[in-house]
Amino acid sequence: MAQTVPAGLVGWTTTLTGTAPTALLTPTSGAVLAVCGDVVVKVHPAGTDAASLAARLRVAAAPALEGVLAAPLRADVVPVPAAALDGTPDGSTTGLLATLWPRLDVLDTDVADPPWAAAARTLARLHRTAAPAGAGLTGHGAPARLHRALARVARLGTDQRAVTVLRAGRSTER
Repeated sequence: MAQTVPAGLVGWTTTLTGTAPTALLTPTSGAVLAVCGDVVVKVHPAGTDAASLAARLRVAAAPALEGVLAAPLRADVVPVPAAALDGTPDGSTTGLLATLWPRLDVLDTDVADPPWAAAARTLARLHRTAAPAGAGLTGHGAPARLHRALARVARLGTDQRAVTVLRAGRSTER
């Protein structure tokens, strides 16, 4: 999905990480990902709840989940300064939040033989591990995310794969 990335954001991520971004990605979530060497700066979509995001960062950084979840490089949420978006040098923030992550290799979407067994082991370990005490996790938001994903699939048209996904998704929504 096309999204305009302000030039100031490139400068800010360079200052934050010490490396200029080599790629700017805009996934359908509305986030912006700046790949800066071995660091990925994720600027979360407008309206992201800071307390919920901070709780998720604490969980991702928990030692018990090492090797299951990617651990953030910083355990705190970074406010995006207004100057990064509109050049306002007054020290104010935009309300947008950023997090810093290690750059990791990801699986291609068209891989012929996905590592299902390894993925299942990782998922099982995740579900066996209790959330850290006092993590302050809020609701996971899965129903709303499912609804948004199904709306995106519905816009793809009547392709048989889309119809199958919509049928399965709608049965899950009940």
